[in-house]
Parts: sequence; C-alpha cells; structure tokens
Amino acid sequence: MINSVFSAGHIGLQNGIRRVSSAAQGVAQAGINKEPGLPSRLSDAMLAMKHGEHQVGASAAVVKAADDTLGTVIDILT
Repeated sequence: MINSVFSAGHIGLQNGIRRVSSAAQGVAQAGINKEPGLPSRLSDAMLAMKHGEHQVGASAAVVKAADDTLGTVIDILT
C-alpha cells in the first residue's frame, strides 16, 4: 500500500516537472516568435506552468505523507 502511494507521488512529480518544462518552452517560444495570438499563447503557457507548480507541490505532499506514515509504522513495530 505504501509503495503504491510513493509510486503515485513520484509519477505526479515527474508529470508536474514535465508540464513546467514544456510550459517554460512555450513561454520562451512566445518571446521569440512575434506572431498574432501571442498574448493568448503566452497566458496559456503561464497557466500551464502554474498548474505544473501546483501538481509538483501536491505530489511532494503525497510522498511526504507516505514517508511519515511509513516512519510511524516502523516506530510502532520496533
């Protein structure tokens, strides 16, 4: 059970980091390419970056909770 929670947290961290990286590329591209629709693409990229930031934070909280729970179980058993 704890392993699956660690795994879910780890996958969430990876996905969030990927989302932030992709969004950062979108922000950089929006600054380079001066095309119509720039404000829309830039704001979409910034929102995706913020979403990734929240995903990483939430996933880190899941991993920490699983770690704390495992520590408590070990303390009980010893």
